[in-house]
Amino acid sequence: ARRATTAPPGPSARPGAAFPGRVHPGPTAPPATAPGRTTRWPDPAPLRPSPCTAATRALTLKRMGHRHPTKLDIEMRHPRARWLLRAELAYCRECTDEGEQEALADLDAGGMFDSLWQEWVRQTVRRCRDKRHPPSYPAVASELITPDEQHYLNAGTRECLTVCVVRGRHGNRVESEHVLETLADLPRDDRARVLDDILDGLAEGVAVA
Repeated sequence: ARRATTAPPGPSARPGAAFPGRVHPGPTAPPATAPGRTTRWPDPAPLRPSPCTAATRALTLKRMGHRHPTKLDIEMRHPRARWLLRAELAYCRECTDEGEQEALADLDAGGMFDSLWQEWVRQTVRRCRDKRHPPSYPAVASELITPDEQHYLNAGTRECLTVCVVRGRHGNRVESEHVLETLADLPRDDRARVLDDILDGLAEGVAVA
């Protein structure tokens, strides 16, 4: 028969247990180790934040770090187009890149690219207007913008001006239906050059409050 071994009662002994004198390790007892070795507790698992919480916090920090508080005194009302122009004026490269990609993909009537185009045409026509000989409307935009002004524009931008009609008593109504069709037929790189002309012109000539 196997002889039962006994141990002197200690802090971990449970008097009155089924086997008196046997040591029962409590819930906080360290793991058994060989003599001469230091007991090492396992490292606790790191706490992982919820994906939703992390994403929301990142978006909040991005918005806080990329504020463009410039007030624009322009007719353009498209919120994302105004946001892109404010980012351009603030020299915020990250937001400008994001906004440009969004504008290049939005060729709907009244969309982001269309709103930027119409505002740029209004600003440019107003700047090139001869007060001594005011133009009559409707007129093609390419006939209202001086050759010197068009000299610095990309070929795609000049092509779009030939199919853009300016109307209204003061030339403040821009018809851009055929412009959007022309832009859709252009390669993406050429379309991006047109957008560069627009943003450069607006950044130079827009009235900032």
